[in-house]
Amino acid sequence: MKTKVLSCFIIFAMLLSTFLLEFPAIAADTAAWDGSVAASFSGGSGTADDPWKISNGSELAYLASLVNSNGSATYNQYYILTADIDLGGREWTGIGNQNNAAKAFKGKFDGNGKVITGFAIEEERDYRPGLFGKLDAGAVVKNLTVHGRVRAGSKKDNFSGLLCVSVEGGSAVENCTVYADVQITREAKSVDFYFGGITGRLAPGGKIQDCTAHGKIQLQVTTSATNKERQYTAGIAARIDAAQITNCTNYADISQIFTGSATIGYSGGIVAVGDAAADTTVSISNCVNYGDIFVETNGGHGRTGGIIGNARSKAVYNIENCFNAGKMLYGKGTQSGNMGELVGMNEAKQLSLKNCYVSGHNLAGNKGTTWSDSGW
Repeated sequence: MKTKVLSCFIIFAMLLSTFLLEFPAIAADTAAWDGSVAASFSGGSGTADDPWKISNGSELAYLASLVNSNGSATYNQYYILTADIDLGGREWTGIGNQNNAAKAFKGKFDGNGKVITGFAIEEERDYRPGLFGKLDAGAVVKNLTVHGRVRAGSKKDNFSGLLCVSVEGGSAVENCTVYADVQITREAKSVDFYFGGITGRLAPGGKIQDCTAHGKIQLQVTTSATNKERQYTAGIAARIDAAQITNCTNYADISQIFTGSATIGYSGGIVAVGDAAADTTVSISNCVNYGDIFVETNGGHGRTGGIIGNARSKAVYNIENCFNAGKMLYGKGTQSGNMGELVGMNEAKQLSLKNCYVSGHNLAGNKGTTWSDSGW
């Protein structure tokens, strides 16, 4: 195994990250949302040149009401934030419903560099919204920062994310940042559970680029010894299909604690699991993880990687120009763990790691794939 000198761009990225962590984006002083729903937007006509203008929490809730009654009404419509918004810690409905494709967001949403604070999910419900639910039909969410608190899972479905639940139908998330305060304690529901700082699922054809996650994501699950529920947690996307993640960075610390010898915990700084169809391609490039990852299964199994926890499903995985500085840690009773500073477990048809690096040797547990075909 040869030792490689980290390139200057990686060192610069680390220095820049320290600066950004010390000076996070915070919304300007503004009146908190009172829970009301506006009757219209503050202006605009919905075109690219004249997007619908959203200036406060009531107007953002109006957008949610439109999507949740008829998502198709937002198809190819354009929206822009004109001010920072404080949602006041009130329970948020979600802009779109993951359980109903007819109620997905299908428009173009420009955060315009603004900040949304006070986003909160405290109540367990049948579905899990993020700020957005499902993005579909080429939807775009971009240029937005969200500070959010999540304390509850869901009763039925299995995908969740702070920014959005899923990115489907060739949709994209661009230049977005989340500050996550996620602490979910739940009983297993006999369904798999996914949570990502940006999204729960990046579906075929989807893209996430230039996005960043900060904060902490903690999941504690009580399950029986025979319950085969899987847990998937990541800084950017809990699951990726045949899709692309580019220029993304995770600073969020991640932890999974659960019981049951039949359970498996999947976790990654960028992605928890790749589940693309056979012979399709997954692309992860120019991504960095600084977050520490802790998994304690109490008799179960773990798949943990600084970039991706488990590359599986006989797809082709191209991982290029990625860097991990986070620690991979296992707690008590974690058996048959696959832990890697880059990739935890490799079940891919083809896994290509090019120009990928790690900072030190930050493993504590059974090692997984830590090699790269660039010679490291």
